[in-house]
Amino acid sequence: MARGEGRVWSEFRDILHTDPAFDFWLRWYGSLLGGGERDWQLWREIALIDPAIWDAGPEAVAAEIARIEREHRPAPQATAAHRVAARRLFEMAPEAELTAEGLATQVEYWIEKYLNETGFNRLPEALQPFELLPATLRGIAGSVAKPPTDQRQEDMANRIAMLEAEIVSLQRRLETADSVFWRSFKEQAGKSPGDWKMWGALVSGGYLILGDGAAMAAIREIIGLVKR
Repeated sequence: MARGEGRVWSEFRDILHTDPAFDFWLRWYGSLLGGGERDWQLWREIALIDPAIWDAGPEAVAAEIARIEREHRPAPQATAAHRVAARRLFEMAPEAELTAEGLATQVEYWIEKYLNETGFNRLPEALQPFELLPATLRGIAGSVAKPPTDQRQEDMANRIAMLEAEIVSLQRRLETADSVFWRSFKEQAGKSPGDWKMWGALVSGGYLILGDGAAMAAIREIIGLVKR
């Protein structure tokens, strides 16, 4: 890319970065410029989105793209450690149910608060894994409230693996977020996802549900990124 073109792209990116509806397009074009991996099947499905959705505007298109991307994300496989964590949750079912449900509610509250404060219709790309957490946490809460059959324990292990993957995804996105995101995020300090109460709940609730494994290591890394 020529020097002048790079400056134009940088300025254009900074403008679009203020609207989460354009997150995919920023990633897509940035990948083209940087020689990143081409996911032709994903791009084909996006190109074939129903015209009515395109006509509904950027927010509707962004929501549909997010759905397509979720379907393309491979489901994580449960490991022995996830199965141990599943058995532990069933042994402390009442506390685990309350913790998972409470954490889901708190994450939803902070997402809504962030959107209300910023005027966005969706979280910025770096924070979008937060949108997946409530459904996964409620799946854990609903499962642990039932008798622990072998199949339910295996399902629980898969849910724990999914929760871990979502938290690790959040860590990786925050690690690669650019200065535009962090400047906006720091302005939210003391509010919504910048509020330490939410991060504290994620640490305590995550530890009870997940134990001290990869997800907790990712949470500690996230806290370090937020504090810097």
